[in-house]
Amino acid sequence: MSKDEGTVVSDLINFLNASPTALHAVDEAKKQLQAVGYEQISEKEVWELKAGHKYFLTRNHSTIVAFAVGKRYVAGNGFHIIGAHTDSPCLKLKPVTKVVKGGILEVGVQTYGGGLWYTWFDRDLTVAERVILKRENAGCVSYSHRLVRIEEPIMRVPTLAIHLDRGVNDGFKVNTQTHLVPILATSLKAEVNKVSSENGSVESGKQNDGRKENDKTGSSNAKHHPILLQLLASKLECHSSFFLFDRRFGCRFRSSSSPPFPIPILHARPIPIATATALCPPDSDCHRDCLMPARFRFGGCRYRLMFTFQVNHNIVSGLKYTNTVWKTGLKVDSTKEMIGTFSPQAEPYTHEMPEDTTPFGLFARGTYSARTKVPFLSPRICRSSP
Repeated sequence: MSKDEGTVVSDLINFLNASPTALHAVDEAKKQLQAVGYEQISEKEVWELKAGHKYFLTRNHSTIVAFAVGKRYVAGNGFHIIGAHTDSPCLKLKPVTKVVKGGILEVGVQTYGGGLWYTWFDRDLTVAERVILKRENAGCVSYSHRLVRIEEPIMRVPTLAIHLDRGVNDGFKVNTQTHLVPILATSLKAEVNKVSSENGSVESGKQNDGRKENDKTGSSNAKHHPILLQLLASKLECHSSFFLFDRRFGCRFRSSSSPPFPIPILHARPIPIATATALCPPDSDCHRDCLMPARFRFGGCRYRLMFTFQVNHNIVSGLKYTNTVWKTGLKVDSTKEMIGTFSPQAEPYTHEMPEDTTPFGLFARGTYSARTKVPFLSPRICRSSP
């Protein structure tokens, strides 16, 4: 990838990371346009456009239109238009988010757009959008908005453990009303932080969606968990709409001699091969296990295996390689490959496997470890050199 292409990719990733919502995307686009000489205009004003100048305008802080007037442009000439979305599918906080079930503080959300909702499980989530602020000064009321983005992950949509949902591997269909309910905290955590609603402490095991008949205050604490409001603002009287977004930043995947992130090279322990008969006793399989000192935190992690072995005397024929990836004690992937035949030599052999990735998917997550086994096919294939 050339330097120019790399710069474009990096700029795109930085833009996406700075744009969790449509409003943030428009705000970031404004900054980038102004940095390269675009002038902001308003739909409420009469425009005085000049040839060779560049302009942009926004609507409702969620739409942005930018255009450049050519130096030789005259009325009646054609022009090119490129359009794109500023928003993307996500989970949007409901007007009333306060839900308590079984002593767990949950947050009511609704889907926005047509998303791949199964990808939202077991991710570090946080909130972003804008807050409408109401201010009173000398009897006058004014409203303004402010973009809000909490950097720390504060919520998660969990999946059930396998022993609580045995049939999940046969097919999983997301119920957006019951499955997509992020967990914020526990009732005990709220009490430890001395956070309670205006109607009293949260009762563990009882559901409270903030719309009970005896809750007529209409306060923010009646509609939202106080612990969530504390994260957003300190006693702000506001109306807001918030969206959840994945806290993990974007990154670039590429194949090159100097990757943007390190690919772990797993070095197996040296396999001493003194004689074929020593490693291939009659009527038994011959193999060596190499425990790999590497762990992968996420599915889809790139890695490469490289191991060294010594052939001292006899020809080693039919050397076979098996790599098994384990996730918390369960085998999730296994690769078998014939390595070949090796003659005796003074220097050790180094064999490098092609680049591979750990399993990736909804249910292939967690911490992975790799274990490699290098066996002969059978004792009969071991041949002595002349």
